[in-house]
Amino acid sequence: MSARFGEESARRLRRIVPLVTMGVLLILASYSAVTLVSDPQFRPSAGYDYGIYRDAAARWLQGGFFYYPEQVAGPYYTLSGHVMYPPPMLLLFVPFTILPAVLWWAVPIGIIVWRVVELRPSLWAWAGIAACLAWPMTVELVFTGNPLLWIVACMALATRWPWTSALIFAKPSLFPFALFGIRDRRWWLALVASGLASALFLPMWPDWIHAVLNARGPYSGVFYSLKDVPMMAIPLVAFIGRASA
Repeated sequence: MSARFGEESARRLRRIVPLVTMGVLLILASYSAVTLVSDPQFRPSAGYDYGIYRDAAARWLQGGFFYYPEQVAGPYYTLSGHVMYPPPMLLLFVPFTILPAVLWWAVPIGIIVWRVVELRPSLWAWAGIAACLAWPMTVELVFTGNPLLWIVACMALATRWPWTSALIFAKPSLFPFALFGIRDRRWWLALVASGLASALFLPMWPDWIHAVLNARGPYSGVFYSLKDVPMMAIPLVAFIGRASA
């Protein structure tokens, strides 16, 4: 009897601990979200990053620059408005010069939620996902409509079709995630297709290289994307922590 009681207690504890952990972390994430929405200091940043890249694409379509002249000319301090993504990201940005803004959030978030739910994470995996959401930068990146949303969506798709991880090379600083599907033969085909698409923007690549190498400040350098890792990890945590795995 005592042995059975001990097993029951241990089983309950294995359920309660991750549930409590998840609850606390989701409260922290909710607090960050409410602060961004309600605080007048942060409210104007809603959709700010989305606006930067939509406007940059519109400017480029009208024959203007994609990267600011100071980014190409020499060392500069990175500021809001400076584009750091490689030229092929225009294939994503340009359609949103006419598409409804809501799709910028709805499509990638829908993909991420679909994959996470379909993977059926264990309780501890859900707690891990909650930890990724509680990371303050995750909430902020969603709030501002950062293009990272789409990169995370590619990672989510890669948990079902590994070859799609090749699309993550669209943000080179997160290249380790792009290697997720490298064992899939189709990954190499996707890489070749991406290379052909990149060739369409060949004249712009020198400007991007200069923009990256000339950048100074907190949003530059090899490790500037470390802040993005928790958000990128959301579908991976679900994949690794599948209840059926």
